[in-house]
Amino acid sequence: MDNEKQTNNKEDDSLKKIPVVDHYNLVYIILLLHGIAVLMPWNMFINAKEYFTDYKLTIHQENGTIIESKYKEYFLSNLGIASQVPNVLFNIFNIFFQFGNSNNDTDGYTLRILIAISIELIFIILTVLLAWIDTANWMTGFFYLTMATVIILNMVNAIYQNSFYGLGSRLPMKYTNAIVTGTNVCGTFTSLMNIATIALSPNKRIAAIYFFTSAIVVLLIAFISFIFLKKNKFFLYYLQNTHLKESTTTTTGTTTTIDGTTDIEMKTKTENQNLLSDTTTNGSLNKDLESHAKINEQKSKSERPPYLYVYRYVWKQCLNVFLLFFVTLAIFPVIPSDVRPLNPELFGSKEKTDQYYVAIACFLLFNFFALLGNLVPNFVRFPGPDRLWIPIVSRVLFIPFFMLSNYAPDRRKWPVFIQSDLLYLFGSILMAFSSGYYSSLCMMYAPQSAPDPKYAGTAGMMAAASLILGIFTGVNFSTILAWSVRQ
Repeated sequence: MDNEKQTNNKEDDSLKKIPVVDHYNLVYIILLLHGIAVLMPWNMFINAKEYFTDYKLTIHQENGTIIESKYKEYFLSNLGIASQVPNVLFNIFNIFFQFGNSNNDTDGYTLRILIAISIELIFIILTVLLAWIDTANWMTGFFYLTMATVIILNMVNAIYQNSFYGLGSRLPMKYTNAIVTGTNVCGTFTSLMNIATIALSPNKRIAAIYFFTSAIVVLLIAFISFIFLKKNKFFLYYLQNTHLKESTTTTTGTTTTIDGTTDIEMKTKTENQNLLSDTTTNGSLNKDLESHAKINEQKSKSERPPYLYVYRYVWKQCLNVFLLFFVTLAIFPVIPSDVRPLNPELFGSKEKTDQYYVAIACFLLFNFFALLGNLVPNFVRFPGPDRLWIPIVSRVLFIPFFMLSNYAPDRRKWPVFIQSDLLYLFGSILMAFSSGYYSSLCMMYAPQSAPDPKYAGTAGMMAAASLILGIFTGVNFSTILAWSVRQ
């Protein structure tokens, strides 16, 4: 017993001497990459919708006649149901389902993340293979196989996304923000790909293959990077020393340096760098960390987080996350994608405006400015967690703004009050930027609101589930908004 105690003390002492430095921002980059990866499959399906509706689910006869199948008309609505429902259910399920103990070890996260990525890769590869096969004679089978693929992809992707938010929540706040930022990097990338395919006008099947192949590449890189992440000293150090995370529950803001590091992080980093000379080689440091992880796992293997107790502390931030994404998805993309410019030659000619307006003014504009909004909290975090609800609630005003713009001009019965294309674009930029900025703050503050740092991972997963629930309700509420404008 005494020997075990001495060993534990020795491990703790060695951990305290490890310099907490994210060399080359490697951990930040890997977390950002996984933020891209969690949304890549969904974005690929959305951007390849014409491949499904106009190619696979349309009958092209030899005499040139085109017959639309019954599956084409309801493809997007079925795609939405097949993706949203399992995404919400498995995000909530993942909070309570445990592999080992998710508070004090990473094995549970590792299993879920790596298995989820592997399954996603298998089914996206299957989707690419189906693109090369003539499915005209078994269109019904292809439709249901596609829907089954979407359901499975969103089941495992929900586990992947929720688990990775839980893992990232164990690190300092800017690393949680890296995941959020990655999601909008993904959106910006796919928007640019979409514009490129419009400009190059490739075959719909070839364009879809490009989209899905890019998803495979990103997921493969994410899979490999996670294996390296598990060996990173900085990553392991923070996961086994959650008390070093900066606390924001009693403050209204946090001062950051030029690289997004907080005062507390800088102090910790400096103290540990001064002890660098007391440490040994990189190999021994990693050995200390891995040994310490095993000890922590043995200490609390049967422990489960007190969910209601944790939720009592984080519910405000979870509500902020829910409301923010509810408002954003109630508007985007349904309303902006059907807004038409008052000036039909806004992009120089009517042909170019018709061809590029939605791709640029809706999708690229939103994703790019949401991405800029994600980056700002690395330097400035205002307001603090206690007052964050004020600007988030005020974003509800964006709903009437977009409904009173030139939305669905050929079907609407409401008058158009926004009589300027520039004013509309400015409102779109403000909506997108605020969505990115406040979503980052919500997701960064939620883990810090946990009653104990060891529950930061659980708090992060609760926030991630609130995010998906906000998206789900927002997307469905958007159909009510679209219906009301036509009444």
